[in-house]
Amino acid sequence: MHMEAIQTPTTLDMPRRLFHPVTGVVSLTSLFKDVAEMLSANPDITIAYIHLPNSELVEDRFGWEAHEAFIRMCTNYLQGVSSQLRKDRKDCLLVHAFADDYVLLIPKQKDDETLEAMLSDGVMRHLSAMDHDLAAVSKIYVGLESLRAFSRVHNERLVYRGILEAASRAMDVGQRELMAQARVLDLVLKERNFQMHYQPIVTADTATIFGYEALVRCQADELRSPLVLFDIAERSGRTRPLNRALRDISVQALPDLPTAEHMFINLHVDDFTDPKLLDPPELMLSNSARIVLEVTERAAIQDFHTFKEHLDIMRSHGFLIAIDDLGSGYSALNTLAEIEPDFIKFDMSLIRGIDTNPVRQNLVRNMRAFADDLGVKVVAEGVETRGEYETVRDIGCHLIQGYYFARPALPFVRELEASAF
Repeated sequence: MHMEAIQTPTTLDMPRRLFHPVTGVVSLTSLFKDVAEMLSANPDITIAYIHLPNSELVEDRFGWEAHEAFIRMCTNYLQGVSSQLRKDRKDCLLVHAFADDYVLLIPKQKDDETLEAMLSDGVMRHLSAMDHDLAAVSKIYVGLESLRAFSRVHNERLVYRGILEAASRAMDVGQRELMAQARVLDLVLKERNFQMHYQPIVTADTATIFGYEALVRCQADELRSPLVLFDIAERSGRTRPLNRALRDISVQALPDLPTAEHMFINLHVDDFTDPKLLDPPELMLSNSARIVLEVTERAAIQDFHTFKEHLDIMRSHGFLIAIDDLGSGYSALNTLAEIEPDFIKFDMSLIRGIDTNPVRQNLVRNMRAFADDLGVKVVAEGVETRGEYETVRDIGCHLIQGYYFARPALPFVRELEASAF
């Protein structure tokens, strides 16, 4: 039996593989015939469940194209492992499981407990070699379960039980690691072991500094990546204390900020229910006219009516509002029309390579025109080349942010990169 390709619902025999043959209810395993053949030839099987808990984080931060590349990288490595195991053991199955997870089934051997480390370490090495940024925010958890053919239990249900048990063990590994990282975060919060770096936001026409975005740099090695830091905070229920600490640290730099310049501070949607934000400290209030509160469009707003009311409270204090990472399509325009922010920031996935992509140029031009009608200023994020800068400037974006002008730094960058001019 050979099964080289990862099977997905589009390549399966749908009636036979995705639905239980008796009840017609959707089955969670599509392996019945293949595993039945494996069990008949090998009464003992090892199931390895490979769990990728951060695949959604990759998509949210880097976009769907990066997410697909991430999944392809993982798949390519696991297909190589599957091919080698098939040569060594005469049989092997590799399939997609739930979400972006995988299941590997092989004839059992005595040393199979080493598979857990081999698979998790191997996937991470493969990702690191292909894309360091994706590897930095990726986690791989592997759970193992042994399966023996049992005449009293239907093979399909037997395999289903085994997959669930292996999945549970993979999740347990992830949960233990999450709790360990949460303990590190608690210590970091207690010691305020953060630094805020500030990246200039530049006027498109004059290439002068309009303001800065405050970006966190955690000093603990385990949480050095901002993506990992916020992911751990959200999954462990520590988003609010983290964001409170970061706001406090950010505003401490306001006395050093020239009076004509603005500070952009990132917020989570949940922050708009935080009493300490709705009744801000004096240092924030006294500088409210030049503080821009950024809220990401991707964050889920559970109660839009309450969110809008609290947004209006912050506006009444004099704060400006920005929508960060604005995407494309109807949902983005609807978000813009409903919130009526002072600024919108186009996500770097729209801006990267825009100078050679007429479709993105037209999309950004139309969204910028819509923003102009509402009196909203547009910020193009992620500008890294002169071609990108000149394109977004000519399209009419009002403000520019990206490595082309300056990287985030401490203290405030006062001299922009010479190449920008």
